Amino acid sequence: MISPNRHCTIIGPNGVGKSVLARWYAGKMPSIIIVDSKHDTPALPGFVVSEDPKAMGRTARIVWRPPRLADPIQTGDLAAWYALQRGATCLMLDEAALVAPGQRMGPYLRAAIITGRSPGVGVWALTQRPKDVHNLFFTEAWAYFVSPWVSGVDMDKIQGFLPEEFGTKRQKLLANVPAEASRYAWYVVERGQSRGNIIRVPQKEARP
Repeated sequence: MISPNRHCTIIGPNGVGKSVLARWYAGKMPSIIIVDSKHDTPALPGFVVSEDPKAMGRTARIVWRPPRLADPIQTGDLAAWYALQRGATCLMLDEAALVAPGQRMGPYLRAAIITGRSPGVGVWALTQRPKDVHNLFFTEAWAYFVSPWVSGVDMDKIQGFLPEEFGTKRQKLLANVPAEASRYAWYVVERGQSRGNIIRVPQKEARP
């Protein structure tokens, strides 16, 4: 089990089970803020769903739904501020591009990523378009979860953070495993390591 105070980035196109994978880990974390900018995270056992930002300061396990038209930078910064105030908690951003588009990022979210380990804050970023999100989600990640279905300019952005073996494992996975199964497979590797592992999200959990 990955510690909640580790930074992790989950990368994959729409429909490959990013949120399902993240929720599997989230369900095991005692203190976590899930920023649900898309308002599509279902009710999770043991979690409170709220649109009140103050609830992030008093609820151990919360799915926070910011206003749909809220400024993305302010949204990410507010959630990060609460995470830093709480300490020993995980801040999960689904989707990262909706709180830190391009190379824009608020000071509290930046602090949570760069210095969050001291107060025990881990940032988990989910993204389907890594080319559209801030580089800190990649340079500061402790581990990467990468779908074999990542391609094009998104692949170009993340290749430098992954071992050389990823390309070979990706091709073998796509070639040898039925599409339905490979769609919920993930290559997982710690930053700086030369080898990673393949894990799979159970398809019965990945489907709505």
